[in-house]
Amino acid sequence: MMNFDKMTDFLHHLVDEYGIPTVDCSINYKGEEVYRYYYGEGISDKSLYNMYSATKPITATAGLRLMEEGKFKLTDPVYEYIPEFKEMTVKKKIYTGGDGLKYATGNNPTGDELNEERFEIVKAENPILVKDLFAMSAGFNYNTDIDGIKKRIEENNGRFETTWIIDALKDEPLDFEPGTHWGYSLCHDVLAAFIERVSGKKYDEYVQEKIFDPLGMTDSTYKRTAEVEKRLAKQHRYYNCDNCAREIDNDNPYCFGEGYASGGAGIISSVNDYSKFVRAMSMNGVTKDGYRILKPETINLMKTNALNPEALKDFNWEHLKGYGYGLGVRTMMHPELEGIKSVKGEFGWCGAGGAYVMIDTDNQIGVFYAQQVMNNQEPYVHPRLRNITYSIFGF
Repeated sequence: MMNFDKMTDFLHHLVDEYGIPTVDCSINYKGEEVYRYYYGEGISDKSLYNMYSATKPITATAGLRLMEEGKFKLTDPVYEYIPEFKEMTVKKKIYTGGDGLKYATGNNPTGDELNEERFEIVKAENPILVKDLFAMSAGFNYNTDIDGIKKRIEENNGRFETTWIIDALKDEPLDFEPGTHWGYSLCHDVLAAFIERVSGKKYDEYVQEKIFDPLGMTDSTYKRTAEVEKRLAKQHRYYNCDNCAREIDNDNPYCFGEGYASGGAGIISSVNDYSKFVRAMSMNGVTKDGYRILKPETINLMKTNALNPEALKDFNWEHLKGYGYGLGVRTMMHPELEGIKSVKGEFGWCGAGGAYVMIDTDNQIGVFYAQQVMNNQEPYVHPRLRNITYSIFGF
């Protein structure tokens, strides 16, 4: 019989000793919830949380459903569906050598020290492929303080539609040639706009119809209503200097304006609700009553590393040691590394407030954890959640 005392002790430690105000966790096994615990002042099993980037696995799932329907191929150029992205520019790093001439990286024939670095904007050689939107290899970045976003919001009295991200980014130079590197970015916001173009439906309506409603995710929404605000857990910011968190407002800076359903950070949900998605995915994409979110072979594709060796070097966050990046999710490639309790193919993602998604289809284990803390301490919290879980299940 499974004993979850180690998990409960850890969650108490996070609140009582580490300084995270509230914690909320669900563990599923073979399609059943086997552990549910929340702790901290002011929350209940009905508390809502800003999912932030834990939105991304759901957006990727929605996109992959359309792939299953033959609406696109991953190797298609994005401009076939978003013509605005046909002519993109890219930043090219240029150095001035000792001879005063300009050289691209590593091409200084004089051997003299490169004494100046800057960028030139040139036409991109590679098209953005659909798979680049899923795999964060399109060349976009996460700079939200750009004129294309700010101007639209100002001109439309605070409104910003999901597809407007296309116009906001089409004239922004990419950080690198598409397909050559990994860069955490607005790729999944663009993916949401892509889903609108391909499905012919609003992105949030498509997610509602294909994921939220069939799974009974009645708490999950992109809309910040008065009722939602009442149920939101208080948001905090963690201060490492004194191991404590102080309350801040509940705003989500990644939702640019009214009407914007962010594919990268827009969902508000509860642990009870999001766990329904995790549970179905851990069962190879099917619910207990037979609704299929994704086919098993599509989930296998999703959790297969999509980065080439050069791009994989960019995926170097310390707490994700051993992982690669698939189609919208981290994916465990090297569980044999020291200190890692996991299995190859375990996958998921996380959120800026501390949400954590862990899915293992081989062993039918699913974990969802939420907190509402910016500067979320994920390098400390998330690997321990994973390691404790696998210890409980005998790994």
